[in-house]
Amino acid sequence: MSTERLTVECFVLSIVLLSLGACAGDARAQIPVLGGMLDPAIDEPDKPFSYFWHPTDVIGTLYAPVATEVTPEGYLYTGFGELVLFEGNPPEPVNARIKTLHRGWLPIVQYDFCRHGVRYAVTALAADLGGPLAGLPVNLLEVCTENQAAEPRAALLSAAYRFSPPIHHLSEGPAEYRFGQRFDLVPKKYTDGQTQFNPNW
Repeated sequence: MSTERLTVECFVLSIVLLSLGACAGDARAQIPVLGGMLDPAIDEPDKPFSYFWHPTDVIGTLYAPVATEVTPEGYLYTGFGELVLFEGNPPEPVNARIKTLHRGWLPIVQYDFCRHGVRYAVTALAADLGGPLAGLPVNLLEVCTENQAAEPRAALLSAAYRFSPPIHHLSEGPAEYRFGQRFDLVPKKYTDGQTQFNPNW
């Protein structure tokens, strides 16, 4: 390959990375720089490869004023709190970097992982259930397990709720790879006293 062609290809790649960063806000922190790019070997051979170190997804409903982030680990973060999944005993936090859309395009986020011969398949979506919460998405989470070992296994899955994940920076705002929720778009009766952590809860 000629030096000129290599220079042009590196320039084009740099423009693409800068464009992605400009369009995706905090995505610049997720795109590895040349020389520090992710090794495709970190992903399992039967799963897609992602260039993002901390990929995120969103679930919601049509015209809803708010949505839920599916975090880099696979948790559900609403801005009001975060549903965290654990596996095993003692419990270990789930961390599934690669997630896909159902059938490749439906707004249903799916991921799976295998621990001790048991496969966990997680599906997350949001729906408008109407009634008192009409117009606001309600998150639904399904976890299916499959024993892939040649002997009986115990599958232990637990969930916890936290107001906010640990924050590792000194600036104001949400934790890393979490969005800032638009509480002003939610009816006040659902946000009063809920947008800041209260130790008396």
